Amino acid sequence: MAGLVAFCVLRLQVVTDITAFMADVADPKLAALSRGMASSELTRTLVLSVSDERGEPDVAIAGAQALADRLQDRPEVAWLRTGPGELHAEAIHNLYYPRRFYLLADEAAGLQDRLSDDGLRAAARELRRQLGLPTSG
Repeated sequence: MAGLVAFCVLRLQVVTDITAFMADVADPKLAALSRGMASSELTRTLVLSVSDERGEPDVAIAGAQALADRLQDRPEVAWLRTGPGELHAEAIHNLYYPRRFYLLADEAAGLQDRLSDDGLRAAARELRRQLGLPTSG
């Protein structure tokens, strides 16, 4: 038993690299892509969305900020970001303005539906959901 314990102490190695579990790929480009995805910053990111049961944004924002303040100085936390981050209005304009007409519906009836109160509410809900995704930053 002592020999087994000594062997484990000397040889045991714990790693968090998931590439060892990925299938071998004959295509080197695909293998490099898989390794890159496995070791990307996104795989080491935890997104925590804080909300208030009553739907009061000020309470949720205060709670999220209090949590961030407590986590900021923890040694386990490499970095912490709160809020949507810096908005790049000029880059957004340059991306969407030339393509603005693609955002319209193909038919007038579809456009009226999308611009109705219900259509705008649905679009706002979808945008909020997408902005809450880990990849939206």
